[in-house]
Amino acid sequence: MTKFRTLFWVLLAPLFLAACASGPRADIPYAPAGLTAPSAVSIDDYTTGAYRVLPQDELQITIFRVPDLSGSYRVGNGGLIDLPLIGTIEAAGFTEIELARLLENRYGSQYLEDPSIQVQVAQPRGQKLVVEGAVRNPGAYQLEGRTTLLEAIALADGIDLDTANPKRVVVIREISNETYRAAFDLRQVREGLMPNPQLYGGDIVVVDGSSLRRDFRDIIRTVPVLALFVR
Repeated sequence: MTKFRTLFWVLLAPLFLAACASGPRADIPYAPAGLTAPSAVSIDDYTTGAYRVLPQDELQITIFRVPDLSGSYRVGNGGLIDLPLIGTIEAAGFTEIELARLLENRYGSQYLEDPSIQVQVAQPRGQKLVVEGAVRNPGAYQLEGRTTLLEAIALADGIDLDTANPKRVVVIREISNETYRAAFDLRQVREGLMPNPQLYGGDIVVVDGSSLRRDFRDIIRTVPVLALFVR
């Protein structure tokens, strides 16, 4: 559990810096136009080839007859990978087959004659989310299929009834290397009075409560309870 809490505070460091910044606040919709969130995927997507690469996924790239160029590569937070000879390539958003064809074109145009390349997602790390704060079992959870806020709370065995403040549950998401937050009233979500948002790999869910550190609790409580992300 210590490693989850360490990960949690490392990921949230930009929020503390943002709280001290004096720049203008940017408000964007929860599902902003022009900013497509990565689609949640099911296990079936892996077998049908429909799964699309996400940041932090680990890829096994095999270039047949060229073992020195083959290997395991981690997709960065920006969706990029660095490969021998051809340098930085955008990987996020492509299926395994699409990315393999892209790499064949890049290698074939400069370095290799008619290359044959296979791409496999060895570890879909981008499909994890963190649930923290006043829940019974905080930690990192693997997404399997479409996952909503209420389902994420259920993954963590529900809120801690003794310490939780269900009126303020904050979703933290990184979009285009910027950190955004959206707050929800869990009671209104359950009653259908607020949207039950879909979550994606890399999201962080924080349930407010007396167990949170005071300085962080103060920041969480400044997020307006609206279906908006604020930077």
